Amino acid sequence: GTDLTYQWDFGDGSNLDFSTNPSRLYLNPGTYTARLTLTNSLGSSTSAPIVVTVNVAANPKYYVRVGGGTGSTCGPILNPCASIAEAQTNALATQNIRTIRVAGGNFSGPLDVAGGMSISGGWKNDFSGYGIGVITTINGTGNAAPVRFAGVANSSISAVSIQATTRTSGNAVGVEVSGGSSNLAIGDNDAPRTIVAGGVGPQAPGVQVS
Repeated sequence: GTDLTYQWDFGDGSNLDFSTNPSRLYLNPGTYTARLTLTNSLGSSTSAPIVVTVNVAANPKYYVRVGGGTGSTCGPILNPCASIAEAQTNALATQNIRTIRVAGGNFSGPLDVAGGMSISGGWKNDFSGYGIGVITTINGTGNAAPVRFAGVANSSISAVSIQATTRTSGNAVGVEVSGGSSNLAIGDNDAPRTIVAGGVGPQAPGVQVS
């Protein structure tokens, strides 16, 4: 026959897909039945049911990239947040998400890392892996360090460039650790390099513990 066409039914209520080689991201756990129908000048043929089982992720994540969304619904991979802080707020609200991946780009601090939170940068814009030459930068302000750990435990940040700026008040540090915070990790040997830079002003080390 001639004029072959494709019709994909993913079984989750989404629109039919007529492309040759599509992909589908299932957002909710469950069991779905997908089918492919091929049609040409001689007729149609539908595949046997294709059973797709979607499980809950063992380590669910939220995502951030420049130009992402805002509000309480941002964070999932199809709607990354534009702000690391907002992604963290939304992740904490779900009670089971403690991992945030951040694509390359410049982000404004201060970022107060929550307890038990793991934040990593350097990801490609589609989050498929770390990108060669991709840099995630977190910038400080005139009166605040870019990244702060205040009275938290079991938190980490890696694969980011933490850049303090000229300070109008306070110490010009890159990372501020206070309040008896413990079991923290700044950098990861299995991730791209983490850079911590002090700014311009008094007491400008990379990390200050108080």
